[in-house]
Amino acid sequence: LATVQVQLGQKQKGVNVLIKTIGQPKINMTNLLMAAEFFNQLGDSKSLEVALVRLTQKMPESPESWYDLAGVQASNGTNIQEAWNTLIKALSLDKSRRSSNAAADNLYERVQDDPRFAEIRLLPEFKSWKP
Repeated sequence: LATVQVQLGQKQKGVNVLIKTIGQPKINMTNLLMAAEFFNQLGDSKSLEVALVRLTQKMPESPESWYDLAGVQASNGTNIQEAWNTLIKALSLDKSRRSSNAAADNLYERVQDDPRFAEIRLLPEFKSWKP
């Protein structure tokens, strides 16, 4: 429905449908991820942030979910400290995961090249964090 509405030039109606959908307590992960991708494709970073917050609520142990949320927060001009707090959650979960799975993706290394985190990389807290 949201896609059809966007195709008909009713972008906001499509966004509203998905915002309502992701607010449903029983939304499944497939639909939540599809909504996040939809917002990303539309370039609607505020709605994408809402979807990613919801994703971190449903998957609180997923480092990638927190990483994606931190990236959007940093891009949206969210308070840099809030974006850092979200990123540190991702990095902490990732560090824990890598302690039991050395082959797991290293999010700290990703941060080094991700332009969304340029301002965060300047923070003393980031510089002193041990991966």
